[in-house]
Amino acid sequence: MIDRNSRVGISGFFEKFLGVKRRHTETEITSEILDSTLKTVQQHQLELPPEITSRVKPRLLEIAEKRGSFEAEEFLSDFFGAHGGVEVKATFYKELERREIAGEAFNYDLDALPAGGPRKYVTNEGIRLVIPQSALSTFSQTSKDDWTTITIRTRRVTEQ
Repeated sequence: MIDRNSRVGISGFFEKFLGVKRRHTETEITSEILDSTLKTVQQHQLELPPEITSRVKPRLLEIAEKRGSFEAEEFLSDFFGAHGGVEVKATFYKELERREIAGEAFNYDLDALPAGGPRKYVTNEGIRLVIPQSALSTFSQTSKDDWTTITIRTRRVTEQ
């Protein structure tokens, strides 16, 4: 049942009248949206641009702060933009269905989203990079001709 008065939740009237509660909390759904988005980006990483694949968590946090609430079509447009083709959308919706949150509209729980912390990257060749939040200014990447160049400025490199 959809409450037309309150798309992102159940209005107080219906909650009391019907004695219903949401199946999942906003915290749980927010976490599931993050996981669904990460899985979608992983499955389409070769066709998505680096500005999407390298900033999944910060991009999701920006959208959550700006919008305040989640609705799938708006989210897909905000997150993937012109790169959210039929296959990307199908993967995202499949992930939502797998988590039993398809069709949900809710208010984001910003505390359930990672605010900072290290950024993690994996190259096509299997090289893993972990860039601490404090060192992000020393890291950059540029893309040209289907290749990404990663630059890290440092005073010293130590093999471990």
